[in-house]
Amino acid sequence: MLSFLTTDFSIYEYASSGEALITVVRTGNTNSSVSVDFYTRDGTAIHGIDYIGVRDSLTFGPGDIVKTFTIAIMNDNGQVQPTAPLISR
Repeated sequence: MLSFLTTDFSIYEYASSGEALITVVRTGNTNSSVSVDFYTRDGTAIHGIDYIGVRDSLTFGPGDIVKTFTIAIMNDNGQVQPTAPLISR
């Protein structure tokens, strides 16, 4: 089973990193490889204004339990979005 480490994402758009780090955790049987496709989708944050959209995949090898990916955050004068882009599995 794959899940996000947290289900709520928020970030100050003027954060020094300029990226949101998203962590995906694998539980259960980890003896084989598994892949998952994912993409961002607008929620309260808007692609091209608040963030740069991502469409990719993660592959967990045997024994892998944690993977991460980043979403580039765009600065729109330091406003805080209540939630980051919705990420679909």
